[in-house]
Amino acid sequence: MKCGKECPEGRAARVDPARGGLVCASCGGARIPISAKLRTTAIAVQRGDAETMTAADAEALLALVDAAMASHAGFDR
Repeated sequence: MKCGKECPEGRAARVDPARGGLVCASCGGARIPISAKLRTTAIAVQRGDAETMTAADAEALLALVDAAMASHAGFDR
């Protein structure tokens, strides 16, 4: 988060790919919601455990990656 606050694992959050990830309400919030379940899955995948990822999880995470890449490349989405 921009302010440096930790967002505890297992909680829903809001993501702004252009701003680099999770953005808390006090920092202005973000436009893309991410469920607690999807955050938990993303953290597990990051740690090398992709066994719990469903096809829907993969699709949602790839959409976030796509949005981040588009944002950093200067493409409006």
